[in-house]
Amino acid sequence: MSDIKILGTRLKELRLKKDMSLEDVQKETGITKSLLSKYERGMVIPGLVALITLSRYYGASIDKLVESIKL
Repeated sequence: MSDIKILGTRLKELRLKKDMSLEDVQKETGITKSLLSKYERGMVIPGLVALITLSRYYGASIDKLVESIKL
């Protein structure tokens, strides 16, 4: 599995653990459902602001979310 897919899987697992839909997360974070879906499917790497927003929302450190991504 690619690095970006691992990040997406982590984001999806965190969302499901909170029993939230993409729409719920959109309402709380302001990140569109479309973009959240792309993050979770590993199509797009979230930018810094999105990573901060999601890490705070999910209560997970940015380090934990991106630890596998190789630049």
